[in-house]
Amino acid sequence: MPDQVKPVSGKNEQTLQAEIERLNKTIQALMNRAERNASIQGSDFNLFQTAVTLEDQVHRRTGELEAARLENEKITRALRESENRNRLLVENSPMSIHEIGMDGRIISMNTAGLLMFGLKEECEAKGSLYLDAVNADDRERIGKLLAKAYAGESSYFDFMSSGPGGQIYKSCFVPIKNKNGGVEKLMGITEDITDRKRAEEELRKINRHLEEATARANDMAAQAAMANAAKSEFLANMSHEIRTPMNGVIGMIGLLLDTELNDEQRKYAEIVRASGESLLGLLNDILDFSKIEAGKLEMETLDFDLRALLDDFAALLVLRAHTKGIEFICAAAPDIPAFLCGDPGRLRQILTNLTGNAVKFTHKGEIAVRVGLVSETETEAVLRFSIKDTGIGIPAEKQELLFQKFTQADASTTRQYGGTGLGLAISKQLAERMGGKIGVISEAGRGSEFWFTVRLGKQPEGAQTESFPPTDIRGAHILVVDDNATNREVLITQLKAWGMRAEETPNGPKALQALYLARDADDPFRAAILDMEMPGMDGAALARAIKADDTLKDIRLVLMTSLGQRGDAKRMEEIGFAAYLTKPARQSELFGCLSAVLADKIVAQPVHSLLTRHTIREMHRGAVRILLAEDNITNQQVAVGILKKLGLRVDAVANGAEAVKALETLPYDLVLMDVQMPEMNGLEATQRIRDPQSAVRNHRIPIIAMTAYALQGDRENCLKAGMNDYVPKPVDPQALVAALEKWLPRETATTQPPGKSEITPPLSAQKPEAPVFDKAGMMARLMDDEDLARTVIEAFLDDVPTQIDALRGYLETGNATNAERQAHTIKGASANLGGEVLRAVAFEMEKAARIGNLGYITTHLPELENQFTRLKEAMNEFEKNLK
Repeated sequence: MPDQVKPVSGKNEQTLQAEIERLNKTIQALMNRAERNASIQGSDFNLFQTAVTLEDQVHRRTGELEAARLENEKITRALRESENRNRLLVENSPMSIHEIGMDGRIISMNTAGLLMFGLKEECEAKGSLYLDAVNADDRERIGKLLAKAYAGESSYFDFMSSGPGGQIYKSCFVPIKNKNGGVEKLMGITEDITDRKRAEEELRKINRHLEEATARANDMAAQAAMANAAKSEFLANMSHEIRTPMNGVIGMIGLLLDTELNDEQRKYAEIVRASGESLLGLLNDILDFSKIEAGKLEMETLDFDLRALLDDFAALLVLRAHTKGIEFICAAAPDIPAFLCGDPGRLRQILTNLTGNAVKFTHKGEIAVRVGLVSETETEAVLRFSIKDTGIGIPAEKQELLFQKFTQADASTTRQYGGTGLGLAISKQLAERMGGKIGVISEAGRGSEFWFTVRLGKQPEGAQTESFPPTDIRGAHILVVDDNATNREVLITQLKAWGMRAEETPNGPKALQALYLARDADDPFRAAILDMEMPGMDGAALARAIKADDTLKDIRLVLMTSLGQRGDAKRMEEIGFAAYLTKPARQSELFGCLSAVLADKIVAQPVHSLLTRHTIREMHRGAVRILLAEDNITNQQVAVGILKKLGLRVDAVANGAEAVKALETLPYDLVLMDVQMPEMNGLEATQRIRDPQSAVRNHRIPIIAMTAYALQGDRENCLKAGMNDYVPKPVDPQALVAALEKWLPRETATTQPPGKSEITPPLSAQKPEAPVFDKAGMMARLMDDEDLARTVIEAFLDDVPTQIDALRGYLETGNATNAERQAHTIKGASANLGGEVLRAVAFEMEKAARIGNLGYITTHLPELENQFTRLKEAMNEFEKNLK
């Protein structure tokens, strides 16, 4: 109904009509009265005026009546139009719209309802029961719902029902109430939702099929992952098995090359070694990648010195670069933190891989390895490593494929360079495992820059300190002479970071000019770092010119050479150099060198006191202090003797408690810790040292376990307790030196003697025919020191009878724990001095005590004493033959 239509009731219209008729009658009466009187008197005039007024009211009321009639016609027309529209909507609606009376009979129903319920005409529907029109199966349920609606219990409800042809209907009913609030009828709407329900059911079926297909796909993916893991594990095992004999092949070829060979034999042997090393590199790549594919690549978290790592890495790569005539630079920005936590082995692997590629693809120019700081917090640092070369470069279209497995820029069968195509893929995986990224910037024919970032932890403040000499070199005026701009930049940056006043020149003539200018300005250079290989005037010629001038000869000269030759040091010493270093020099070596040559005590010495990297390391090594915790006096003497022969200072204590007390008072650099000791064993002592609440000065001091146990898991137990490494007893000097090289502060570790560099594996089972006295083994452990051998033999022969008496006492009191420890002590001492049979008897006793079988020990105690007597006789005979 339109809003502008305001209905006027018929009652108002009738009232107006009645009032008009009454007024007309009154006017007529007044007019008749006036006609009867010939003249108008005063009262009649009033009546006349009243009649006129009434007539005006009649006219006004008549107008209002006409307006009301027009408004009613307008309203009626609007209502009719609205009713027609509603009728059309109801009739044309696809849903059934119907009314049901209180007696349950249909009052009205549209055409859709008639078709839906199978009725022909509305007259047929009217008056019929609604429940008769619905499906018989639904009548009882729907009847109960309608009864609730009639009773006023529900103002709205809907329900589902089915049609005669299997259709699915959804109906809803709204009770219509009268003015008294009672329900007088129900208005209902029914919709055919058959198609919707069928679509929903079809969708459910599709979802079920999808779920089943997904489950099958997941199962297939799991089977594929298992197969891939099995393949990768098999590949890893095979790579390992092949690599083991390859190590033997390469090692034996190395020994063969040390023998006398003619030129042809040496050539063939070199080819075999090169091929073997190439195959070993391939196997290592496959092994690493198979571990990554199998999800078994382990990442360690270790404390390490980044600058030392870079120094070691550069020392390995510089020879390959210099062999090809390539300048090699390796430098870290001064602001990067040196003492970090992470996986140094994997970091070195990425560097070696990328730099090895740079050497392979570069034929002239230089390779520069740089490290910069991206960001840092109190606990972490993000570093960026870049390896930039002047090699062949990489086309842009090939760069995106480089880091995919088994992919190379040149994949043709006639390619010039070898390789597996795995190295960059492995490097990418490792960089990402260390929280970083990897990429390349390159242009064909103009070199490449490979870069990667890693996120590393920072060691706590004070955990490590630089092991540089105390000489103050700040403010020293230094000249750098090198034709390579990158070398000059690296050196100048580092010298300025140390507080020196550094200047640079690219060649000899300009260097002399700079020296004269500084002299004339009364600010002479105190030292000059000269490159050897420079065009025109090389480093040696420049040094001769400087030393020939009385006004310049006191300047301390340091030679930097790419690859020294045998005899160079002596020749440079004769020229007048104070120091001789090979590039790239370790930062610690360069600092130590400058500290030494600038110190007054060095300046005062004659010229013939050339410093090399080896003499610099020796200067640092004397400051090392090692703590040895060992309860066995013989083992103690052996270890102390070895360490002293290596030029290291060592203090010995008898148990873990004494070790902890010593570490509370003195600043040791490393601890050699026996595992089995009285009062407090090595594992307990290590846990006490690592405890931040203990009074130990350095809770992070390197601790190397020493134990005679050869059982699986011993190493893991030591590392779990907080130890850093594991060296088996009897102590092998090679294994001990390797551990010291690994864990001592970098510039204090001893130089490793020739031979094996890996830690000696635990002893295998005793051979059937063990010697009573292995003199050769003992002397090898004592590094052929006869004086030391005499000392430890005498101590051993005095000590063992006491140890056997103690063991007998524990057997008498039934103390299995102490008996085990005592047998262990005798076994360790015997093994160190080559008493193999005595060691074997003691070892069997130790195992028996561990399971509480003291009867076995008691039975074999005479055998132990007998074997000691035999060993004593052999040792006495050996001593007679000593010089």
